[in-house]
Amino acid sequence: MDLYGELYTYSSGGNGHKEIATVLRNRTINSHEQSLSQEKIDQYYPMIDTMYALGKTLGDSSKNLWNYTLKKDATDEQERLFAYQGLADRVTFLPLFRQVYQQLFNMPLKPRAIINTQVIGTKAIVLAARFYNHFRDKKFPAVKVEIWLTDFPERATHYLDPIRKLSTKDKNVLEIYTPKPALKNEMTDVAKYCGLPKKQVHYLDANELPVNPLYHDPHLRQYSKGSECTLNIKVPHEQMKYLKTIPYLKFSPTDEKEIYSYPVKKDEIVYQCSLGSYPKQSTVLCFVKALVALSRIAPEGKTIHAFILCGKDSEESNSLFHQVCQTLNTQKYSPRLRIVPLPFQRVSDIAITSARADKDFTGNGGASTFQQKALSANLTSSRGKPILLSHTTDLNLKELDKKSLERTLIEQIKLWEAGNVEHLIRSIDAEITAPSLFLELFSKDFDLDSPALPVPEIKKNKRSINTKCCSVSLPSLFSL
Repeated sequence: MDLYGELYTYSSGGNGHKEIATVLRNRTINSHEQSLSQEKIDQYYPMIDTMYALGKTLGDSSKNLWNYTLKKDATDEQERLFAYQGLADRVTFLPLFRQVYQQLFNMPLKPRAIINTQVIGTKAIVLAARFYNHFRDKKFPAVKVEIWLTDFPERATHYLDPIRKLSTKDKNVLEIYTPKPALKNEMTDVAKYCGLPKKQVHYLDANELPVNPLYHDPHLRQYSKGSECTLNIKVPHEQMKYLKTIPYLKFSPTDEKEIYSYPVKKDEIVYQCSLGSYPKQSTVLCFVKALVALSRIAPEGKTIHAFILCGKDSEESNSLFHQVCQTLNTQKYSPRLRIVPLPFQRVSDIAITSARADKDFTGNGGASTFQQKALSANLTSSRGKPILLSHTTDLNLKELDKKSLERTLIEQIKLWEAGNVEHLIRSIDAEITAPSLFLELFSKDFDLDSPALPVPEIKKNKRSINTKCCSVSLPSLFSL
């Protein structure tokens, strides 16, 4: 069988573009009959980070700026940066064209395709492929540019508009891979919207989405909602020193370095809060404080395990992981509540905890929502509720009916992620909520059915909670 190389282009803003490119790359690598060394993998299947087309200094600045807006969920700033996409394409055109073109000619395995999972420099990448095709040895196949959408197509203008603007000759080298839409609008007919022949657009079912293979694996079904199981968590030594100080947690070391087992009994309640690589700190802290407050109101009942993924940790005292640990070590709460703050986790362990979760709080980005779609298709009726988040601080939400609430919350989310949320609500019955609704959302699991939640009697230091978190009058345990 003839072997051909592939060039992968991604951007490192956030983590999803690289994650999906890596999944696609691993599919190809695993199809080899013989294992390849890492050196061979990097030669046969090189990866280019388009964020660094203009060099390391500007690349680091651009990446850090985007990731900062993710941490703060600064939707307006993200939309403003998105408005510069056309300028970025023009500025990076020549260096990106040169980098892609040279890489294609220098690959020891003749390339079959460019696998593109991001939106920067679409024109430059396509033109580099066309130039390579013109000058290549004609006994080898022409290179195709495969564009893999890393968001659902409902509002994916950032992917589709640059394709739409390409010339007919440019479009001839394209193959588009997109999830099947759940809603109908002008963008979901991708071929018509982009002016492409239908044969060049490939719609992916849930079991074909480019996610970690475990999300598609029937093995996950043994971790279904309500089952007794043992979950794995990855905690480096420095973070474990903090985790050991948190009340009520029980875990044991395994044979794997930095991997610990965590037991969950049958019918115990599990939450996972995994809001992407750079979760918004105020939302996660509000999540933790709402659970603490309710455990004080209702100290008896089923055990609730809450796994809080804090993203990439640092030694800084104000990192999200350290802030959650500090909050838990300075508050009293019921033993029925087991809150487990975690640094960056392996995707395989996130998948298993998602399968077991009664409530699975997830980010709105493409990689996270693809995982939710694949998991729901795999587990069918045995999984818990996927819950998406709008980080709005609007407190006038409780008076709205379900449809109005959904519409209001979706309007607060940036363009393409709003499309991801709409898709999951329609296709897998996902729910959307906001920090000001956490108390009501959690209350049933604490056996508190009344929407008017009681307030513990504390004679001093009683005041209203910060309105950016929840709108119920609660004790000062909510202040950091």
